Amino acid sequence: MTKQTLLLLAILTFSQSAFAKLPVCEHEGKTINVGETITIRDPALEAAAIEYGKDNGKTQQQIDEYLQYSDWLVYVLECQLTYAVNEKPDTTVKADVLKITGAAFVPLSHQTEWIQRFKSVQTSL
Repeated sequence: MTKQTLLLLAILTFSQSAFAKLPVCEHEGKTINVGETITIRDPALEAAAIEYGKDNGKTQQQIDEYLQYSDWLVYVLECQLTYAVNEKPDTTVKADVLKITGAAFVPLSHQTEWIQRFKSVQTSL
């Protein structure tokens, strides 16, 4: 091999390892990249809102408009990287104590407590 070929091979190898492809989330057959969000409607919350509207004399049009603009009937989830502790980190590399394990949907911070309450999750906070 020539020096140019070796150099090109070294550059390609380095660039692939330096810019490793990030994990992604999947939803309904679509790829959702890290940092992107999806919105999920909650049919149980919608049913409760419909029942509440009917019990309080709202027309079907009023109920439909309410459902269309009510943000508390949905969850906004962001695709975020997940991490684990690296048991054998390189102490000369920053953040090597953590390793990326994949990606997962996480509720936006202002919805986390609300979702945990619905799921009956007890936290130490």
